[in-house]
Formats: sequence, structure tokens, C-alpha cells
Amino acid sequence: MAAAQTPREADQELNASYKEAIRTLTPAAREKLRKAQRAWLAFVEKNSAAMRVAAQPLGIPPARCQDVEVKEVVNRSMDFGSSNESSAGAQLKAHFQRVDADLNAVYERCLALLSPEGKAALRDAQRAWIEYRDANSPFGTEFIAGLTVRRADQLTEFYVESTTASTIAKGPPKTEPPPPDPFERAR
Repeated sequence: MAAAQTPREADQELNASYKEAIRTLTPAAREKLRKAQRAWLAFVEKNSAAMRVAAQPLGIPPARCQDVEVKEVVNRSMDFGSSNESSAGAQLKAHFQRVDADLNAVYERCLALLSPEGKAALRDAQRAWIEYRDANSPFGTEFIAGLTVRRADQLTEFYVESTTASTIAKGPPKTEPPPPDPFERAR
């Protein structure tokens, strides 16, 4: 991945990766991947909309939203190389439960930052993400755990950036003036 990849370049890379993955799969697996890709497209659309709604009031520049969108496309391109059907052991299922709990915690923190409109948009995006995650369940618990970690990281970055941007926008904390010195005139 190039450091400054444009949206168009990321989209071209995604299309090439998708075509290569489809070409190598069995017909049944192809259909599973198509379903997962449709769910991903719905998620990306809603997630981008949610970011744009939330970003402005929190002081996050539009260019940062575009960077997140490009990163999501690049990550999805890489997914095609690791989406193999598998079964999960108890340890992997426990790992998934932990990362899912982490995702839920950061999601709740993000919701607390947002306006009612921003909360609604984030809820829509998260519902779309859950459909995307579930559409990838045939590819194994390890794969969906990775998707969950990535979503938690994405929301964590948003949360940190939101709290940092709003702190910077507000300026340094205001301090109360010191109380007057009653002995000032005597000096």
C-alpha cells in the first residue's frame, strides 16, 4: 500500500484483488464472497456518511474522513488473500468474544461524543458493519475476529481524534484568575 494512495488507486486495487479472489474460488465460495462484498459495500457507504456527519462538529477535517475511507478500501483488498473457510476452536472463539467486547466498549464511547444525528448515523453504520461481519462468517472465526479488531481500531482512532480535535478547538483550559492579594497595596 502506498502511503498517499488516492481513492481511485485504492478502488482499482480493490477491484483487481476481488477479481483475482473470485477467479480462484469454487462456485459456492464465490457466492459467499459476493454476499460478503455486497455487505461490505453497504457498510462502507453508511460508515462514510456517519463519519462526515460526526466529523464537522468534532473538528475533524474532511480530508481525514477520506483517509479513513481509503484505508478501509485498502484493508478490504488485503482481506481477499486471507478469507479462507475454517472452523474455530474454543480458544479462537474466546478471542473473538474479547475483541467483540472491546468493540462494543469503544462503540459506546463514540456514541457518547455525538449529536443525536451523529448517533443515528453511527448506529446505521454499525448495523451495516454487523451485517458485513456476519456475511463473512463462512470464512471462519479467525477472519471475523480480524474484522472486529480492525473495526474496533477504526472506532478507537475516531474516538481519540474526536477528543483531541475538540480539545484543540476549545483551546487551552480556562483558568480562574487568582484571588486578589489583600496585601498588594501595602507592598
